[in-house]
Amino acid sequence: LAILLFAFKSFGQESLSFVELHFPIVDSSLASGPAYVIGSATWAQELTGKAGSLDLQIDEGVVEEVWSGMVRGSVEFIHPIQVLLGEGHHELVFRILDSSRNEVGLRIIEFDVCYPKLDLVAGLPNGTVVQWTYKDQRSSTQTRARMPRLGASAMRYTIHVSNCLEGSWDFGRLEVLVNNEAVFSSGQVTESFEFELLPEHFRTGRQEVEVVLLDRDFRRAAAAQHHFFVLKRATAAVLLYHSNPFVIYRGSWISRCIDSIFAQSDQDFDVLEIDYSGTDISVIDSRPELVDRQHMFFSKGYDNHAEAMNLVLGVAADLEYQVVYNVHLDDFYDPERFTLQRRYLQDCDVVSSEFQEVTDEDVSHISNC
Repeated sequence: LAILLFAFKSFGQESLSFVELHFPIVDSSLASGPAYVIGSATWAQELTGKAGSLDLQIDEGVVEEVWSGMVRGSVEFIHPIQVLLGEGHHELVFRILDSSRNEVGLRIIEFDVCYPKLDLVAGLPNGTVVQWTYKDQRSSTQTRARMPRLGASAMRYTIHVSNCLEGSWDFGRLEVLVNNEAVFSSGQVTESFEFELLPEHFRTGRQEVEVVLLDRDFRRAAAAQHHFFVLKRATAAVLLYHSNPFVIYRGSWISRCIDSIFAQSDQDFDVLEIDYSGTDISVIDSRPELVDRQHMFFSKGYDNHAEAMNLVLGVAADLEYQVVYNVHLDDFYDPERFTLQRRYLQDCDVVSSEFQEVTDEDVSHISNC
């Protein structure tokens, strides 16, 4: 829970006094329950021993009865505010009534509600690609990569704390959690500050960074999250290029090809894919095997497959992969292909394998190719 930031002024007869206004919230939402007001009301001496009541009206809404009974001087009360109080200006009107429900006391409280907010901006650390753009030097056009995820070094963040009530910073501290473990805290909350997370804070796979703003009682007032992936850079890349694949190839061919790639005994590879029809079709981006490996996808129109292959081959060279495997969607591969070819590449620069032509009828009888 967190105390909502507020500022208020009141006016009216002094027969009604307030102790506290409380606004319990969770991360800037009013999901934890209603706000409530604690106060006391005092009736005039001549009304002692008679029936009386206290009503509350919020923002000209429905009138609620806060208290009713026999008047015995002062009455203390705790009353929940059932209306969800959004950001902005609000008004509470309390009326003290006698037994005939005539108004004998009035107090109006005006206040502004503001939820604290966090804006978390992730930096681009060395070795981590959040979004990567490759420039084709010949045509001076840019091809944007989709879903690039590479291993991280330090991750830099900037936090902006916003508060609609200027000058009011009633916060206790900021805490930073990585994968639900606290790694950093600051006892001084300012409008903007930076921090850095080091490689030892991360693990391989999905990362969850959460920054939590706490109030003076160390209850959650606001939070912001950032999710990303940390993957180890593979030493090899599979080059996959195609144009109108579902028009040219049978779906069973494409599936058999992709299955054979992910069935390789050597799994140390990323995938660089290009659709050189420029229609933004990927044949692989829905595969679950991509969860723990790098997949870079390009979509750009080229006249032939050689130009497309040169693009992804240039990307592989820029990213300094040690080995690249050339594949075709109308082929499928022995599970030992990558392992054997990598072994022979220790002594040479290019390795070519034998192949066997088959028909769809032949495939069901082939255990090894």
